[in-house]
Amino acid sequence: MKNQSFAVTVFSTFVLATSSLATGSLAVAQTGSTSGSTSPVASNSNTTVFTAPASSSQTQSIDYSNPRTLYPQVSSFAGRNQAGQIFPVGNPGYKPGSKASSSLSDNSVKLINPITLPPSNTVESDNFGTSNHPFTTARNPQTTGYPYSPSGKLFFNIGNSSYVCSASAIQRGVIVTAAHCVANFGAKQFYSNWQFVPAYNNGNAPYGVWTANKAIVLTSYYNGTDRCSQKGVVCDDDVAVLVMTPKSGFNIGDYTGWYGFGYGGFGFTSFLNNTSAQLTQIGYPVSLDNGVIQERNESLAYTNSNGSYQQLIGSLMTGGSSGGPWLLNYGVNPNVYSPNTLGRNYTANPVVTGVTSWGYNDYSIKEQGASIFTSNNILTLYNTACTYTSLLACK
Repeated sequence: MKNQSFAVTVFSTFVLATSSLATGSLAVAQTGSTSGSTSPVASNSNTTVFTAPASSSQTQSIDYSNPRTLYPQVSSFAGRNQAGQIFPVGNPGYKPGSKASSSLSDNSVKLINPITLPPSNTVESDNFGTSNHPFTTARNPQTTGYPYSPSGKLFFNIGNSSYVCSASAIQRGVIVTAAHCVANFGAKQFYSNWQFVPAYNNGNAPYGVWTANKAIVLTSYYNGTDRCSQKGVVCDDDVAVLVMTPKSGFNIGDYTGWYGFGYGGFGFTSFLNNTSAQLTQIGYPVSLDNGVIQERNESLAYTNSNGSYQQLIGSLMTGGSSGGPWLLNYGVNPNVYSPNTLGRNYTANPVVTGVTSWGYNDYSIKEQGASIFTSNNILTLYNTACTYTSLLACK
């Protein structure tokens, strides 16, 4: 299966954008060791781990107002509108999420001055693009409190420039995002200075800013052997996890709670000749509300059948949404009374099945893709992250 090819025409590998339309070249920080120093990168056949320097030695700063985005794009994808496939790796499984510790107070920080946005009724969502893939995109009505708080904005540096993606917590001290928000595909280079702001809302960080201690990607992504449609675009394993630095004996999930995650087709079912699931996508695309509001998108996801491990949804989101979670069972669960019963795939907490990875250079298509979570990618990354017990990574 790994040697199968894609029928994909690539327009450009990455689109760089900022909310203020700033321009600049893509500079990547080299993370290899220098003479007499210890390399911050540890690699084996499965995963590659980057250990961030102490915050006191970080020389870059984050521009919270005008970060750029990394947004892989293609002009066409042969898997679109094809019948669903059988999931290729392992049996379905999932890890549960958890609500926050209610006894902990917030850690609110104001990062930038809020901007004035037009009333939400002046921003209308298309219900489908030229792909005919239905969706509904709207502002999330709240960001604090579970299950909204585990999602947030991820800032980081590439060279001296600031960039932004989206991310979400999947354990006490572990967040998941796209690998292209963490490392330069095939170049054996990591980016730096990741700062996660859960529940970010128009300049406000209601749970504070959390820095990453470890960044973890699959070694196949790090060295460029992962199967992709074109270098770094529409890859099997565009998934990464970050282990966050604790504060005073607590980690981020103690404040925000965390989502579960599913892999190997968990939550998907055969529907109208496709392998499908109803998913909620969360992200901070800079083309919507200038990227300062958490956006929520609902769509029926399906998997394609051309051999690539991808799931696709209709969406209005664009650059800045990369790494944001695709969730099953998102929201506050209702009480169910007889004679009604719960569905067959009920989980008590939202479950992440993938993270936003790529879109089309033709914005009228309004469809995005994500690497399917498998036991080979998300579970391997998660298990590696949970070995860092001193960082309170997993509970």
